[in-house]
Amino acid sequence: MTLSVAEVEELIQKGTFSDEETRIIEIILAAINDWPNPNSTLEDYELSVSEFIGGKSNKKNIEKSLKEIDLNKYAWQAESLAALREVFNFYGDQDLSLNEIISRLIR
Repeated sequence: MTLSVAEVEELIQKGTFSDEETRIIEIILAAINDWPNPNSTLEDYELSVSEFIGGKSNKKNIEKSLKEIDLNKYAWQAESLAALREVFNFYGDQDLSLNEIISRLIR
């Protein structure tokens, strides 16, 4: 299911999600806001992240990218990826991709 950022924000306002899900989604929305290129859906953002890091948008690849990123060129991407890293903390040692997390939240 593809939802726009505005639709997700509306679902938050309606109280559709649990407190933990709301916190996770708010972090993802903040990360989307930090990304330098506009993304109208969560899925578009996940695709942008995957393309930027050159692989699956999981915790390991995001952390690797953060260690190697040129902050002079990609400061906004780094800020966004740093926020995403926080999302993965909610899922412990599960090797999930951002796409899988989004799918779990938006069911």
